[in-house]
Amino acid sequence: RPNESVLQQRIERIRRDLQVEASNTRKESQHFVLSFDGDRDETLGRAVTDELENAWRDLTREIDAWPGNPIPVVLSTRDEFASTTQSGPEVLGLFDGKIRLPLGGLTRVTPPVVKVLRHELTHALLHDKGRGRVPRWLHEGLAQLMEPRSPGAYEQALRPAAQAGSLDIEPFSY
Repeated sequence: RPNESVLQQRIERIRRDLQVEASNTRKESQHFVLSFDGDRDETLGRAVTDELENAWRDLTREIDAWPGNPIPVVLSTRDEFASTTQSGPEVLGLFDGKIRLPLGGLTRVTPPVVKVLRHELTHALLHDKGRGRVPRWLHEGLAQLMEPRSPGAYEQALRPAAQAGSLDIEPFSY
């Protein structure tokens, strides 16, 4: 049973996920099923759904991906997000079959949140289009491009280090 530890890790992740989402409110839109703490995040949930539907119109055409099933989206607090995903504070969103966003406490969708929504939706669309077989580096590059993220801003910052031969690829982790 060489993969037993992998299976146990997956089971534990599902348990954490179910525990966090057990009391959540669920709202459906045309392309998404949103799960969130209804008392705390009703207004934010509506705003997130609206932004995702707007991004859907742009990104599905751009990527030429049209998932047939609604995409699950989970809004949570930073603590719930860290507990469920086992990720650090630098992670602003995650797609693992669900779009997961640590937005608890926000009252509106800001431009940086829109970028994260577009980024994670791009991952969801690529996952569907490539049936889970798109390489991570391509996933991440396309998701950053669709935010949109300006490559010029990074080029200016990285050029001196590259010319000096000391290129450190942070803040890139892929």
